[in-house]
Amino acid sequence: MNAGFQRKIVYLVLIALLLVPLSMLGKPAAVAEVGGDSGGGKLADLREEYKLGQAQVGKIDPTSSALRYVSLGLHGVAVCIMQQKADEFQKQEDWISLAAVLNQMTYLQPYYVKVWSHQAWNISYNVASQWDDYREKYFWVVRGFKLLHTGMQYNELEPMFPYDLGWHLGHKLGQSDEKNEYRKLFAADKTSRADLLPLVADIDGGWGEERDSWLYSKRYLRFAQQMVDRRGAILRSISPENFHVHIPLTQANYAQTISDEGVTGDKAKGAWRQSELDWRELAAREFPSEHGFFYRIDQGPKAAEDLKETLAKLENLEPGLREKITDEKRAALSDEQRKALAVPTDARTVAESRLAYQAELATVVTNYEVAERMPAQKREAAQKLADEAFRLARLVDAVDGSKNIYKFDYWLERSEMEQTADALTARELFYQALRDSNDNPWKARKTFEEAFSRWRKILDKYPAMIDDRTAYEVKDHIDSYRAVLKQLDEPFERSKFVLRDLLDKIEPLE
Repeated sequence: MNAGFQRKIVYLVLIALLLVPLSMLGKPAAVAEVGGDSGGGKLADLREEYKLGQAQVGKIDPTSSALRYVSLGLHGVAVCIMQQKADEFQKQEDWISLAAVLNQMTYLQPYYVKVWSHQAWNISYNVASQWDDYREKYFWVVRGFKLLHTGMQYNELEPMFPYDLGWHLGHKLGQSDEKNEYRKLFAADKTSRADLLPLVADIDGGWGEERDSWLYSKRYLRFAQQMVDRRGAILRSISPENFHVHIPLTQANYAQTISDEGVTGDKAKGAWRQSELDWRELAAREFPSEHGFFYRIDQGPKAAEDLKETLAKLENLEPGLREKITDEKRAALSDEQRKALAVPTDARTVAESRLAYQAELATVVTNYEVAERMPAQKREAAQKLADEAFRLARLVDAVDGSKNIYKFDYWLERSEMEQTADALTARELFYQALRDSNDNPWKARKTFEEAFSRWRKILDKYPAMIDDRTAYEVKDHIDSYRAVLKQLDEPFERSKFVLRDLLDKIEPLE
């Protein structure tokens, strides 16, 4: 027996021996008949633990797996080619071919988030807009939703799938031009609701027969939130603030929508009560700041008060020191800078504005400068107070920044306001007046005026409602009231109108 033949025998034996550990490592788990799985190899366990793909034989998508193997690792290139074809079919309005290509793309890259999210957006927004009939539009809108729902099943720890689905459900069905028609179609579309239901059926205590699109939206947003809070999912492409704020926003939009649709009484009050609870829940959530510390929105009031007290303590260590330093800095200004500061802001030239700005910067006195100028025996205490003031100031800035971006104070105050008896009654009166405006303008006029009287009480108690979305909603009712007066050949006396301040804010006289 020659040496070459012997080597071949040894190689075959070694290959046979290696097949044993390889089969133990790579064995896929089969779905057991009575719950759980039948225990696969180490790779299957890791795949299941980190949700990297289908780990069980019974859950593997044969079409997807076959396409990816046949592409020999070039499925990324294949997707790019298919995207070009999809664009061509879309321009040609060849919807059947487009749907087929989109299916192939998702089969080739089922674990790439952007494939699903981009195509879902394209179908629900771009393709749907090509149809004239709102029923045809709705068909394609829901098709995009279902595409995202399918993607969730391939990517069990990617929170952007349920987040995007929740956002699309709320925005497309609740805020588009066809929102009234879409909401009715969705409420009647039991099949589509059932198709979108399974993965979130048990969130918030079960689903039941809920049919409202806004609540479906919130359910998916809550599901995404729980993936992050409880299952270790990681946010990669969105800030935590933007991710979590859409839950209370969606609840507020739901409450607003059902009020516009004529829902009053306990149901409307309950919707706004839940909105208040959701905003308070957001306020208690920790968010990372750009400076590396965590903060909560509900820390804002106490932080502001603590900052005020800390600065007062610093000033009281050496009264008048800050003013003294300020006077010294002002004395060091040039004559041109002093003259520029003396000119009223709106009367300054460009050169004077530049000089005034430089002067203002030069005369700023920081807390650390005050601490450095303290007598030696007080300097250490002053330094600690300056450090604490710096920390609190950054905390206050972080809280105020989030509040301003998301209009937190407005939405919380509005959620409280809408639960009051005056608000609930006014909303009901507005709805009744609009319903009577054509057939019974005399009754509508009286109902409108009673509603405006109620709203006057609301503005006196909640003055912030004169500056935002709520004011424009009332302005629409004022326009309807004017139309009723026109039917009755009566003038609209602006000077005597009970909500003149609101009207002047939105529609000032020239």
